[in-house]
Formats: sequence, structure tokens, C-alpha cells
Amino acid sequence: MVANDIWEERDAFPDLRECLSYSLAACAHGMRCADELLPNKIWRDTADSMLEVLLDGNKNGLVRTFGDVINMSEKPTVFHTVAERHSANTGIDASLMGLLYPFEIYSADDSIMLEALDRIEAVLGNGRGGIFRYESDRYDGCTDYYGGLAKFPILRGFAPPRGRDKGAGAWPLLSLWMSICRSAAGDEENRERALWYMDWVIKNAADGLIPEQVFPEGSPQVGVSPLCWAHAMFVTASYTLGLV
Repeated sequence: MVANDIWEERDAFPDLRECLSYSLAACAHGMRCADELLPNKIWRDTADSMLEVLLDGNKNGLVRTFGDVINMSEKPTVFHTVAERHSANTGIDASLMGLLYPFEIYSADDSIMLEALDRIEAVLGNGRGGIFRYESDRYDGCTDYYGGLAKFPILRGFAPPRGRDKGAGAWPLLSLWMSICRSAAGDEENRERALWYMDWVIKNAADGLIPEQVFPEGSPQVGVSPLCWAHAMFVTASYTLGLV
């Protein structure tokens, strides 16, 4: 079965032995939870097999995709070398936080997980508390539903929706996700870091609503708001920090 990533943008094909780290972790964790509820050796063995593949594919550091074939379908970058394609395919992705929370593949003090969190902050963080999904992300949530044909109402049903893709903003839900991951360490320094991310989200929640994305001040782009996923993350992060 072809697997899809968390952002519904990348696929992994079984005949190419491709795996999306986040998606495989989700499946493995789901199988483990199912086995806990209704013990089943097949589910347990399947989860163990998935975990073996996942850990082996990430043994040199967490990557979003691994497999036999380097993905050449990434956009918008034009790749000139195999190394460039490999970098785009295995680059850091904020969804790798999922391997700590909620899937518990790695612990909060595992060196591989800590290195990934540091990379996410260094590469995808905006320095103020916001975090982007991945490098060169262009999705801005601004959808042209009529494919540029809005002035021709009779044609609206024939033009597929498409994003304008003028450059992504920072995602508050990712800041909340990082808050959860940092607070899992349990020490005061990481707790302060976790609260810093929470504070950025609160400052960017207009009228108490958390948007999908936050764009630089003065940008004509406006994030979709509210985003239920972000509000759920806010509740989870608040609970994790003992604020509720």
C-alpha cells in the first residue's frame, strides 16, 4: 500500500522500499496500542517488524524518508545532483517530533531524538518561537478555488482547487508540539523553553483563536483561523506543563 506523509504531500512506495518515518511510526504505535487493548500476536509482531525497519532507517539520525530510491519529485527545487535530491528527501521535517510525542519511539533523553529537536529549532525555527514545517515550504494556505477562472463562473466547476504557494508561514501547532517535546525532558531549562514556545503562540492568537500559520507583520498573507488541530495541541501542551 502506498503511504502518505502527515502533510499529504509526499508518497512512499512499497516496491521501492520507501518509508516515511512519521507515517511508519504512527502505524507501529497504532499496532502496539491495539495489542494492549486486545492482545494479538500478529499485531505485536507487525509492530515489532515496523519498529525494526524504522530504527534501522534512522540509525544515523532522524530523516523524514528513507528507502532504496531517492525521491525526485520534490518541489519547487530543481535538483542538479544526486546529493541534492538526497538532501531534499532526507531533510529535517518538523513532523519528526512525532517520534517522541505521541508515538514514543524514542525517549526524551535519547541522543538521536535530542539531535533532531535541536536541528528543527536551528533550521526550521524563526528565532522568535515559530517553527516551519520543513525547508523551502511554499504552502501558504491561500487557495484559489477557481484556478484563476473566478471571472468565468460557468467554468468554476471545471478548474481544480490549487494553492497559491507564495511561501509558508510558521505553524503555531508546531511550536506547541515542540513545547510538549521539550517539557518531556523534565528539567527546569527545558520547561522554560517549552513555556517560551507557548508564549509565542498566545501572542499570535488573535481574539483567542489560533491560526494555521503566522506570517511576517505586513504580509498580505493571512493564516486560516481557527485551526482545530492547533487548539488541540494547545490543550495538550498546557496539560503537559501542568497549567491545567
